[in-house]
Amino acid sequence: ALLALLLVLLLLYTRKRGNSSPRGNGVGPAPAGGSPPPPGVSVNLANAGDSFTYHQLLQATGDFNDANLIKHGHTGDLFNGVLENGIPVVIKRIDMRSTKKDAYLLELDFFNKVSHQRFVPLLGHCLENENEKFLVYKHMPKGDLSNCLFFKNTTSEDGTLQSLDWITRLKIATGAAEAISYLHHECIPPIVHRDIQASSILLDDKYEVRLGSLSEACAQEGDTHQSKITRFLRLP
Repeated sequence: ALLALLLVLLLLYTRKRGNSSPRGNGVGPAPAGGSPPPPGVSVNLANAGDSFTYHQLLQATGDFNDANLIKHGHTGDLFNGVLENGIPVVIKRIDMRSTKKDAYLLELDFFNKVSHQRFVPLLGHCLENENEKFLVYKHMPKGDLSNCLFFKNTTSEDGTLQSLDWITRLKIATGAAEAISYLHHECIPPIVHRDIQASSILLDDKYEVRLGSLSEACAQEGDTHQSKITRFLRLP
């Protein structure tokens, strides 16, 4: 039901965007600055956050202790961590021996070119190790949508399981629709996420959507299946 609501909201939102303003250039040039990329990395790291050392990430995660493991993702393992200044983060540990070598570069390139409040903030990276790369994200207190929908582990005062109310569900669906619409209609060329599912919809402390799982995002090319869907959603 929530996915159906998301599709309806996406249709309405894209119609509204199309009628109110022309498409902007969401993939503009990156501002100057930022840390220089390591040898062999062609991506501009100006908007890729801070450059962390491997030692800093070891300290933040307790040497990547299993107790801090969130899940094994298809592009890397996700760990909870706390930086030296007390800021909670999520760190993706990418094993270059078992993952596509350009996956982390594609994600860094995405953050370098795209900036929007509906995407999970990238705080930094660590690229100093040859066999492992690390991306550091802002921690999302409410986790992802799949946890909220399928793993109800909190109880109310009367002892009953709590669930998302319909106002919150509508808020989440609207936020996800805004993120997808931005990729499809505000970026030039349009960007296809390619991994929209409950686990890629992250939620902050106010249940605002911060879309994640961005390593598969790519520019839309030609008359692909995705472009047909985009054209359908933009029909008057």
